Amino acid sequence: MPQASAQGAKNGPALQDTPLRAEERTTGIPAPALARLGEKAAGLAQQRLEAIPSPAVHGDVGGFPRHAVEQVLGSYREMQAVRGLYNQRVERERLKAQILKSPQGVDIASKALTDLAFTREAFGELQAEARYYSIDVLKTAASQGNDEPLVRATNSLVQQLSGLSADAEDFKKGRGEDLYDLVCAYFDVVGEDFLASADAQVIQRLGYAPGLPPHLKKVYDDALFFRLNIRFGRARAVAITTSLLGG
Repeated sequence: MPQASAQGAKNGPALQDTPLRAEERTTGIPAPALARLGEKAAGLAQQRLEAIPSPAVHGDVGGFPRHAVEQVLGSYREMQAVRGLYNQRVERERLKAQILKSPQGVDIASKALTDLAFTREAFGELQAEARYYSIDVLKTAASQGNDEPLVRATNSLVQQLSGLSADAEDFKKGRGEDLYDLVCAYFDVVGEDFLASADAQVIQRLGYAPGLPPHLKKVYDDALFFRLNIRFGRARAVAITTSLLGG
């Protein structure tokens, strides 16, 4: 018994205030079971990581030092490796935090969305994934009070797309979806209640203008209405969307 008590005393405090204990409280899953899940997830993530392309970064790219681009690329590969795993959210939050703390991480994420030549050179076969995760990085930065990178990237992208038709190859190959996701990211951060009481300048700050081509105006319309309809119902959603987009 003394030995068991000593062992309990040894293990008990070590498990207090650990991420596992916090997760146990959140999920209701015992810490030992979570530890086993974590080990399995880590093993599977490592197997996946070894199969994910690792594009070579040849020197400085897009005005960024090689090591900075490689750091972001490495984080994006890890994000892809944990896709669908039980700890996906926690791991991606950790990786995004690393990018946000790095001196040029946010700028690299922004450029990945606004300069396709850079994105292809820096991320190679992972350029589509890099754009997807870059939007999440900018959204997280905005949720922490720094929305300028997200706003600037959205403005830059809509300006690039404003000269393309709805049938243009670049618009159809994910660029329209990038714009939609950027706009949605901003709306997610500010929330529906804010949008309901805002004026048109809020949307104009994101690059919207009544003179935009119809297929680009539709991106903003769809992003607004989808969220507002869920929150307020169709009639009010139509009214708010019409007010913000100027009819």
